[in-house]
Amino acid sequence: MKRTSLARTISLVLLLSFLFFSCATPMEQQVVPPIPAEPVEVVAQPEAVVVEEPKLAVATIEMPPRYMKYPPVVRYGEVIGLVNETGYSIKSFDLFNDWMYLESTIKINMLSEDLGDGQRIIIHLAQYPELSEELQKRDGSTFSFNASDWDEDLYWGEWNPGEDAWNLVLTADHMLSVTPDLDIEAFGPSLVIANQSGYSFERLYIERKSPNEMDGSEINLLGEQLLPSGHLARIKTEELAHLQEFLTFDAYATLTITAYDTDGDRYTLLWHPTTDAWFIALTLAELQWPEGDQFYLTVENQTGQTLWYLYAVPDSYFQEGEYGSDLLDWDLIYDSDELTVDLAQLDYLADALKGDSDEVIHIVAKDANDVLYHKEYYPNQDIAYIVFEAEELLQEGESLSLYNDTPSDLWFLYLSTDEIVDEGDLGRDLLRDEIWEMQEEFTFKVSPSLVEKHPVLHLYAYDYLDNVYHKTWKVGDGWALTFNAEDLSETAPL
Repeated sequence: MKRTSLARTISLVLLLSFLFFSCATPMEQQVVPPIPAEPVEVVAQPEAVVVEEPKLAVATIEMPPRYMKYPPVVRYGEVIGLVNETGYSIKSFDLFNDWMYLESTIKINMLSEDLGDGQRIIIHLAQYPELSEELQKRDGSTFSFNASDWDEDLYWGEWNPGEDAWNLVLTADHMLSVTPDLDIEAFGPSLVIANQSGYSFERLYIERKSPNEMDGSEINLLGEQLLPSGHLARIKTEELAHLQEFLTFDAYATLTITAYDTDGDRYTLLWHPTTDAWFIALTLAELQWPEGDQFYLTVENQTGQTLWYLYAVPDSYFQEGEYGSDLLDWDLIYDSDELTVDLAQLDYLADALKGDSDEVIHIVAKDANDVLYHKEYYPNQDIAYIVFEAEELLQEGESLSLYNDTPSDLWFLYLSTDEIVDEGDLGRDLLRDEIWEMQEEFTFKVSPSLVEKHPVLHLYAYDYLDNVYHKTWKVGDGWALTFNAEDLSETAPL
C-alpha cells in the first residue's frame, strides 16, 4: 500500500520536472507538409420527375387544299364563268347559238364593265332568258361567242356546253386577224358607217363638199345621239335627199364622209359610191389631227406607173425647183395603191401646217422614168387625201448656172421677185449650208411657173462682210450668168 503510494508520488514528480524543462528550453519548429485530401466522389442524384397533365391542341394539321385554276361552275346551272387571257382588256362579250343568230344579228354586250386581262367574271343567265332557254334544251347544239377589246379587235370562237367547261376561257388565239366587213348591198336601201376609231362620235356628215367648205347647213346624221366606238350607224338612203343624184351607179361621184369625236378631232374619208363598198369603216387612219406632232396625208396612185419618189415642199421651194426630202424612203406606191405619209416630219413645212395658215404645199411624185406628177394641197382647206392621175404631169424646170467671179467667197444667194422684196423678204437661201467659193459654179433648177408668172427675177449674193451683189435675170438672158465685181450694189435690198 505504501509502496504503491510512493510509486505514484515519484511518477508525479518526474512528470512535473519534464514539463518544467520542456517549457524553459526553446525548440525548433518543423513544418509539416499538408496531407492531400482524398477526392470526393459526387454521386448524381436523379431529378424529381414533374408529371403534367396533357394540354388540348388548338391547331388542326391539314394537307394543302386542292388546286383548280378557276373555281368550277356547275354544268347547266344558273351561271357561266368567263375568263380573259387575251392580254387585253375586253369591253364586250356576246354568246349565242344558230337559232339566236337567225332571230337577230344585233350583238348584245353581256359585260357591265371592262374585263381586264387575267380577270374572271360570273354571268348570271337569269339576266339573259333567251340564252338560258337555249342552254336548257341540252340538244347538243354548239354556241358561238364574240368579244372585242378597246383596239376594236374581234374575237370569235365556239363553245359546246355539253362537253366544254362552263368556265369559258377567252385567249389571243380567238382574235381574228382581219375584222370582217358587213355585206351591205351597194345602191340598196341603206349604207353602214362603222366607228372603229376607239372614240365616240358626236357628229357625222356625208357631203359633196369638203369639211372646210361647211357653213352650218349640213345635216348631222347622228342627231343628238353618240356613236360609240365599235358600233354601227345604219343610214337609209331615202333620208339623204340632198345626195340622191350622187347615189346612182352612173354618177361616179366623190363624197366626203366627216365625223367629229367628243374631243373635237375630225375624221375624213373620201367615198366613191360607184366603186367603193357601202360598208364604210372610220378608223384612226382617217384622223386629220392626231395627238402629237403628226400630220398625215394619204396619196393614191392612179398614174398607171409605180411611184418611186414623193416630195412635199412649200411654195418657195417649188418655185426654185427644190423638192426637199423623199417621203417614201424604201416604199413604193404601186398603180391603184395608196400610202399614208407624215408631212410633219419635214421641218420646212412647219409654217404651212399651222392651223391658221393658208399656204399651199406642192406634192410632187416621180416614177421610174423620172416623169414628174404634181398636185397642190392646202392643209387647212382640203381633206388629207390626194390622187395622182396620168395627166397631172409636171414640167421640170431648167437649170440656171451661176459663176462666181467676184473677189470673195459668197455666203448667201437668193432668187427673188419684186413682190417678195416689197414684202421685206428675199426668200430662201439657195446655198443653205454651202459656201460658194471664188471661181466656182453653182447650179439650181428654176420652176417653169415662176418664170411664167415673173418675167424678171432678181439674184442677190452676199459675202461674209455683207457686201451684196445684184443681178436681174430673165429667160432671154440665157441659163448661164456670171457674178463679178461690177455687180456690187451700193445699197442692200433690205
